[in-house]
Amino acid sequence: DVNLTGVFLTGREAAAHMAELGNGGVIIPISSVARHGNPGQMNYSAAKAGVAALAKLWAEELSRFRIRCAAIAPGFIATEMVLNVDLPATFLDWAGAERPAGYEGRSLSTLVEGKGSDKPWRTHFFCEHLDLPPTLTWEGIRDSRYVYARYFDQKPPFEFLHDLEQDRDELKNFASDPAHAEALKKMRELCDAEMNARGGPLPPIDQRGVQKGEGGAKKAKAKKKQPTQ
Repeated sequence: DVNLTGVFLTGREAAAHMAELGNGGVIIPISSVARHGNPGQMNYSAAKAGVAALAKLWAEELSRFRIRCAAIAPGFIATEMVLNVDLPATFLDWAGAERPAGYEGRSLSTLVEGKGSDKPWRTHFFCEHLDLPPTLTWEGIRDSRYVYARYFDQKPPFEFLHDLEQDRDELKNFASDPAHAEALKKMRELCDAEMNARGGPLPPIDQRGVQKGEGGAKKAKAKKKQPTQ
């Protein structure tokens, strides 16, 4: 009654009002699991397939009233941690090309199609913003709950620790909160490990050169070895 009849009755009443007003409109029913379904949900999947058929026929029948109709089928959404560098890795995977050994991206086929060698999937990632004086450089780490960043050119380094469970907008810095001391220690150590895996710490700020030119051209005296991005 709800999944199919309810959609039909609601759409019928909405279409009648739209047609009477003469201003057109849009009807968008939801039709998840209509094509593939889930085990044990034959009745639900069949009802959703009916919603998909309703959307198609409504689009044909109501077009003369300038009423458009489309069905949305969102399905299930993967919640694993992905990065923009995963897209090139995925394209190479689809093309059957070999990925460079130092490239950090992973093929999304591992998540979408259940195949590929990128298992287990990442649970955190390292990020850094490298610059020359007078701009300060920072590095950090993020996992499923915490975001950690440190401006290490300052002495002592200035740290940020955001708790995504308590503060999704990252407006509060928990680095000095005693209740987050263990989390801060863990994220520091994780950041150290990832930084060392990429060639170790950068030289001190006074040994990294300076920014030159109005166009922002930069010349560095010492560079940190970085993985392929």
